[in-house]
Amino acid sequence: MSTAKIHILLTGATGYIGGSVLDRLLMHPNTASFVITALVRSPEKAQKLESLGLKTAVGSLADAALVQDLAAASDVIFSIAPVESEAATETILTGAKQRYQKTGTRAVVIHTSGTSVVADEGDDTGPSDIVLSDTDADSIEALPLTTPHRKANAALVAADNEGYVRAHIICPGHVWGTATGAVVDAVVENPQSRLIPLFFGIGARRGAAAMLGLGKNIWVHVGIDDTAELYIKLFDAAQADDTAPHGRFGFYFAENGELSMYDFSKAIGEALVSAGKITSPEPTSFSEQEIAAMPITMLAIIKGSL
Repeated sequence: MSTAKIHILLTGATGYIGGSVLDRLLMHPNTASFVITALVRSPEKAQKLESLGLKTAVGSLADAALVQDLAAASDVIFSIAPVESEAATETILTGAKQRYQKTGTRAVVIHTSGTSVVADEGDDTGPSDIVLSDTDADSIEALPLTTPHRKANAALVAADNEGYVRAHIICPGHVWGTATGAVVDAVVENPQSRLIPLFFGIGARRGAAAMLGLGKNIWVHVGIDDTAELYIKLFDAAQADDTAPHGRFGFYFAENGELSMYDFSKAIGEALVSAGKITSPEPTSFSEQEIAAMPITMLAIIKGSL
């Protein structure tokens, strides 16, 4: 690896995955050669991150001019903050293109998508027989643009095809485990997953662990440490040479097993019983009224198989 400084932009540094990736960058054997800039919303969190040796920019992905300038100054962009629309991705790519036009050097973009991009949007009857691989570029490319994350992913692949970025797209399953490290210790990073605390709270409120129908839909899952390590492995590979698959071949499904929603909810039920919150570990189905009252983001979590 070159001894020249590597300018890194990281969005989502205070989040569950982003903070874990940041922690590994801070512990990286070549960290002395990194200039890391984190985009954060809070001046207070920015100050805490600066105490760890980072540069910070206070703002959000909606601050297009700021994000564009940060991307234009970066050799590597970790896009880990939740992207609500493809507009934020386009802003990052605009900055990366400006950098390429000025320097002739492609930025590396390591972007967080999700396995919901290939989700089987069924009901509780179980998954279909279709299994998609992250090496099957044709099938991924054929997914409709209405699929979650698909437009942002397509924009990244198009930019890679144009030749001004090397795009790597990580699609984690449901991530679990407690994050640890310097960023957590600085009281900056959220150390908890989204799914387990969510269903623990739901079960405690309704008096029973919950599932959709009979809980036959299947979810893939992966630990937080394995997920963060994947980002670093891609980062290292991109710095070493240009052979790490990218663009339409650069999708990476992060998963280390699968379980049914029933099994997941049963485990939640057992934890709730142990905590004295409910009396039986057996999950019950969400009622039609509960489903009707759910926000679309919740429905996206519980419906179908990943």
